[in-house]
Amino acid sequence: MRIAITLLIPLALAPALARADGLLSTSAACSGGSIVVSWLYEESTPVGSPEWVGLDVYRHGTDPCDAPVRLNAEVIPRPSNYATGQFVDPSPSAMTAYVYELVPVDQNRQPVTVTDCDCHGFAVVTCPSHQTAVARGTLEDAGWAMFVHACPGNCSPVVFTESQLDALRPYAQAGTPLALYGTVSCTGFEGCSLVLDHFEVADCVPVPALSVSWGSLKARYR
Repeated sequence: MRIAITLLIPLALAPALARADGLLSTSAACSGGSIVVSWLYEESTPVGSPEWVGLDVYRHGTDPCDAPVRLNAEVIPRPSNYATGQFVDPSPSAMTAYVYELVPVDQNRQPVTVTDCDCHGFAVVTCPSHQTAVARGTLEDAGWAMFVHACPGNCSPVVFTESQLDALRPYAQAGTPLALYGTVSCTGFEGCSLVLDHFEVADCVPVPALSVSWGSLKARYR
C-alpha cells in the first residue's frame, strides 16, 4: 500500500498565482537532540477568515509515510501583521526524516482554508542533521533547479533544489533514483526548497505505508 498525497506544489509546477495577503514561511532544525520548528508570518494587508483562531503543529515520518500526530497541547494563537514563533519537539526519533506542518485551525481545532493567505506551512528535517535522507526519488531538470519526484511510499512535500546542479544532471538524465540529504524549508507561495548537503544513489522500491485519502488525513487534524 502507498500514500499518494501532494502536500505542497512549488510555484514552478503550478499555474501563475497572485501573492496572497498573508504568507507563512516555515523551517526546522536539529538542535541538541531536539527539533526546533520556526515560522515567519507576514501580512501585506489584513487577512480575513475570522474562523481562523490559530495554528496546530503536526509531525509525520516520510519514508515510509505514517499518520500525522499533533504535537502542541494548546492552539498557537493566530499571528497577525509581522510575527515570528518557534515550537520545540523534544523527542524526535533519531535517523528519521520528519515533515512538520503548521495547520490553520478554528476554535474546535478543525483545519480551515484561509483563502487570502498561504498559511499551511511545511518543513522537513532529520536529527542528527544530514544523516538520513529528507527526500528520495527521481529528478526533473528545470534548468535553474531540480524537482524531486518522490519514490512510492515517500510522502515528503514536493521539493526543488538549486544546489549541486551540475553533479545532479547526469542522474536526472538517466532517471536514476537518489537519496538526498539536507534541509527543506517551505514558503507557501514559492514551495519547498532543499538545501542539499550530499546525495547517493538509492533504490526506489515501494515501501509499505498507510493507505489513506486526503479527506481522512485532514480528519486527523483535530
